[in-house]
Amino acid sequence: MATRIEASRGGQVFSRGTGFYYRIFLPNDQHMFFIVTNKHVLEGAEDFRIWMHINGSTLEEPNAIPISIEINDRTYLPHWDANVDLCFVNISEHVQKTSEDVGGLKFSAFHKGGLVSQVHIDSMLPVSSVIMIGCPNGLYDDVNHIPLARRGVTATPFVLDYRGRKEFLVDIACFPGSSGSPVLLFNRGEATPVGNDDKQFTQPVHFALLGVLFAGPTMDQSGTITMNRPPEVTISSMIHLGLVLKSERLLEVENRILNIRRAQGLPA
Repeated sequence: MATRIEASRGGQVFSRGTGFYYRIFLPNDQHMFFIVTNKHVLEGAEDFRIWMHINGSTLEEPNAIPISIEINDRTYLPHWDANVDLCFVNISEHVQKTSEDVGGLKFSAFHKGGLVSQVHIDSMLPVSSVIMIGCPNGLYDDVNHIPLARRGVTATPFVLDYRGRKEFLVDIACFPGSSGSPVLLFNRGEATPVGNDDKQFTQPVHFALLGVLFAGPTMDQSGTITMNRPPEVTISSMIHLGLVLKSERLLEVENRILNIRRAQGLPA
């Protein structure tokens, strides 16, 4: 679902952030895989490394391998708006080759059908529960190779565009390394009895991708609040807020990718 990104230049890691897997479906059961993150996470990088689990990996016995991905004009697909801090990196060839080499990969990818829908939006409260999955300060489980989950709430109503842009605020502590983290709606459904047993209940949990974290406001010693990319905080000035791009921005890039393929005469 999400992974730590280690961006490198000249063979040296100089930046760590978060990215997540995204799938675009094509005709005839074909698809493309991408890493989605913020532009600033990969700015100045020649390549980056992620870890992916192989088939047979379990929670009890995790097994992951590193994959290095080169950044070039063919793989790197930034959002065309300079003010939208979002990019896709095509990892389809890496996934296919690595899967063939190791006998298959095991990972979950977001896709168009998993984004927040109008049905979700209509049912959301102005303050709704959310989960953010990422690697704050580069922290993650480097044995099992999984990111960390943090829970919070929307700080501005999702239905509104914060300050007139396709963004919203969340009340979650954000740190360098959190950039590129997926932010999900976390909604528990109504508890219902299991069969005729009034002592056992089931309660469905609904997830939907709301957006991508890209910045965090900080307060300096004089009390001035600024919006930093990546989020930068000190213990004395953190105000536990994050700025999130709405998931519709993902669809904008997806549609651009599909239009490029159509123009090239490729299935889309």
